Amino acid sequence: MRYNMDFLVAALIFLIVLWHHFMKQRQYAGNKTEKTFQIFMMLGIGDILLDMVSTVVIDNSRPEFARMLYVILLLFYLCQLLIPPVLYLYTLALAGGAVEEKLSGIRCLLLLPTVVLTVLVMGNFQTGLLFSVTANGAYIRGPLYLMMYMQAVWYGLVIGGESIRNYQKLGKRKFGIIWEILFIMVSCVLLQGFYQEVLLTGFAIALCLMVLLLAFQNPYVYTDNLTGLLDMQCFQEWAEEQCRRKRDIHVAVVDLRQLKQLNTIYGVPWTDRFLKKIAGQVREFTESPYVYRISGKRILIGMYSFEEYEAVLQKLLRYFSHPIAMEGEEILFSAAICGIPYGNQLGSENLLNYVGYLTALVPRTQETLLVRGDEYVKHGFLRQKTIEAYLYRAIEEDLFEVYYQPVYSIREKRFVTAEALSRLHHPGLGPISPEIFIRIAEQNGQINEIGLQQFRKVCRMVQKCPEIMQQLKNIKYNLSPAQLLKKGYVGQLVEIIREHGLEPSFFQFEITETVATEYKEEVYEAVEVFVKDGIGLCMDDFGSGYANLNAVLKLPFQCIKMDRSMLNGIRQHKVAGEFYRNIVTILRQQGYAIVAEGVEEQEEVELLEAWGVDMIQGYYFSRPLPVEEFLKKIREAG
Repeated sequence: MRYNMDFLVAALIFLIVLWHHFMKQRQYAGNKTEKTFQIFMMLGIGDILLDMVSTVVIDNSRPEFARMLYVILLLFYLCQLLIPPVLYLYTLALAGGAVEEKLSGIRCLLLLPTVVLTVLVMGNFQTGLLFSVTANGAYIRGPLYLMMYMQAVWYGLVIGGESIRNYQKLGKRKFGIIWEILFIMVSCVLLQGFYQEVLLTGFAIALCLMVLLLAFQNPYVYTDNLTGLLDMQCFQEWAEEQCRRKRDIHVAVVDLRQLKQLNTIYGVPWTDRFLKKIAGQVREFTESPYVYRISGKRILIGMYSFEEYEAVLQKLLRYFSHPIAMEGEEILFSAAICGIPYGNQLGSENLLNYVGYLTALVPRTQETLLVRGDEYVKHGFLRQKTIEAYLYRAIEEDLFEVYYQPVYSIREKRFVTAEALSRLHHPGLGPISPEIFIRIAEQNGQINEIGLQQFRKVCRMVQKCPEIMQQLKNIKYNLSPAQLLKKGYVGQLVEIIREHGLEPSFFQFEITETVATEYKEEVYEAVEVFVKDGIGLCMDDFGSGYANLNAVLKLPFQCIKMDRSMLNGIRQHKVAGEFYRNIVTILRQQGYAIVAEGVEEQEEVELLEAWGVDMIQGYYFSRPLPVEEFLKKIREAG
């Protein structure tokens, strides 16, 4: 019988093209499935080549080819033996984790058929159980020849069973692709069983490799379209693999924080060309292939050598400290450069977060600055991660406290209102600054849940101590942008007030000037709910940013809080004092009650009283107090 090798030739050409594209973009090496895939592809190419050569020799059998044919068939059988277990190991890697970690216990027994057949193949010269070659060069199948097919069927069942067992880890997409591969293999084997002269197993291997390459190993999927650098997903997989191997990696990050400014001045197309130029230059600074664009404005370089890491940091610092030539112009473009030595010690999950933490530490100046992630900085980051983890427990167990800072009326000579403030105590770290845990909660989407918990406590306090409503005009409560802008959130606050049988008018919600000016339409919608229910509004931190007075005047604020920063220098500098007084005068003429925040000294109190400030909030009269101390102070003052 003469064999038809058309499918084998097509499969070989196909695999060579796949191999070329795979190796051309193999910069993303480190993917946990990449090595297994590479072995699978090499075995596939070897299997097809050996199948083709052995077929040619068998079709032209001669005595002088007998020994050569035996060696070729021996290698061919070994390739056929190894391909199914390698595919099995690949599916284990797809389910997550390292292959060596997966191969334990009963899974090792699943590889036993391959071990047994390997022994049979290596001893086949003496036994002839699988095949033999006559003195004339003729190929004869042995009595146990079908065991090769049985082994393939065995691994098909094992792979199918493992995919069902690991369905949750694999997900619907990976699960479907594994069964697609099994279908291709089974179909081609059955077809070859009916048409033995048509060699289809090699073609099946090529089709399976194509499916895997397109689905999981496609190198072009990991490439940023604009810069040609590798992307963030690729970095995450590379970092995960290096951390798993406990291999030292050093990371240099360039934060291109002026890109938005260039977009405004030169336009998006020009800025895109500028970014491509920078990306190309950064790639030239290192011999490492691991250069990634991890966000719109950040480029990251991963290196194994500490010496190269130090050299790259200096090259980056020099490059961005001088004007960059671009289309006939010299562009002075500053950047924030961050160095993270031994980034593997942080773990792959924390590494990207640490990059964000470092870039946030760099001051916003026109100069290029270098920040190194030393032990002190790392300690601060790990402390933040500890707080971040603790927040989940604090929310679940309701560990937050409410403190109250009384606000003193200069005219009435008593406390007339109070601001409710959130506090959190960590068992190991002690008190956590509200600025820190509120920022983290906002980043992680937890601030709304915390806000509702805390507001319920405020309402419970007022409900249990109704006399507080006789002694104070209202209780002020802060709203963050996320809380104010979430659809239905302000309605939940009103509902909590009603649940406790309280008057909505006793509460006054504080909104920062940034929220009032940057989110006009969204704020108006929330304000309508408050006004409808008789809830008061107070503008917080007035003067801390760039408030649009026109926008402020359009909102129905009853009270304006002057930010602490505006007090700086009012006693020492006449201009600062005059500015503060004029602002107070203008706002009072518009009918707003004025609260001065952050007052700590007698001289400040005297000046503010003379300038017509209505109320004072600060340590001079009272620090924030836990609920029992607060109630005691209010009662004593009353």
